Amino acid sequence: MQKLRLRILPALALLVLVSNGMAQSGPIVSWGYDGSGQVSNTPPGNDFVSIAGGEYHSLALKTDGSIVSWGRDSDGQVSNTPSGTGFVSLAGGYCHSLALLVDADGDGLSASQEALYGTDPMDQDTDDDGLSDGEEVFATLSDNRWVQSPHNQHW
Repeated sequence: MQKLRLRILPALALLVLVSNGMAQSGPIVSWGYDGSGQVSNTPPGNDFVSIAGGEYHSLALKTDGSIVSWGRDSDGQVSNTPSGTGFVSLAGGYCHSLALLVDADGDGLSASQEALYGTDPMDQDTDDDGLSDGEEVFATLSDNRWVQSPHNQHW
């Protein structure tokens, strides 16, 4: 196996590894103290890309960007797990957890793209015209001027 030498920009190295198909998904294997179901409630499946642990709870990030959590739920660590997709990173604390969401409003644009185009990253349809910000950006940047949203069609 070839050794990788990384001297500059670890984030760039991660990007290179992911773009070369080296990022992998797989099952979660857990062991140890199981007083709150941290081991026995480990979710099955082969589509996990990242894991994190809190005091007595655990978290996993799936390939679709959704989060699964299990274990002690004394302060909502499990029951308040956010739904949806678009999460890219997670961390577990003592009685809390954190997740990084790339597209908070679900319009198909990341927060950095929203800043670039001057749209609101917390509002799917900044100008309230019935088209999501992502649909408008796509229509502007493509040759196809016809945009069909799940709810209506616009020219």
